[in-house]
Amino acid sequence: MKHGKLLLWFVYVGMVITGIGLYLTLPASVDDFPHPLQGDFRMWHGLFVFISLFSIGQIFQEHIRKQTKKWRRYPDGVIHLLLWSVVIVTGFLLYYPPLWLPEWFNLSNTHWYVSLAIIAVLPFHAIYHRPKRKFKKVQARRTTSEATAK
Repeated sequence: MKHGKLLLWFVYVGMVITGIGLYLTLPASVDDFPHPLQGDFRMWHGLFVFISLFSIGQIFQEHIRKQTKKWRRYPDGVIHLLLWSVVIVTGFLLYYPPLWLPEWFNLSNTHWYVSLAIIAVLPFHAIYHRPKRKFKKVQARRTTSEATAK
């Protein structure tokens, strides 16, 4: 495995673990005090997200741009890209909540459930579309003595 892919998987697993930790340490109601570890989970989640946003530039350059012409062959890739877009936008809106969102729209639940969908789609996309290596059969060269003997 290349070092870049290993770093991406490390960052992805870090985002998942800290995101789950953030969700589990949320206060039950507005009146409750926050969990003592919530600040730590938020800090680590922010760090992993910061690194992953930088790596999105590499992914766009190396992976997504090459596959845009074949997007009909890879519907899971398109779904994956749309899900990541929704998670990024809702993540920014969690930090900077707009006043124009209706009260019935729960932004944190949207971010959480779309993130769960990504957890389901990413391993499938990574494993199913792994490049298949084709090994060529190597024919042994004949020596000049064998070629002249025939």
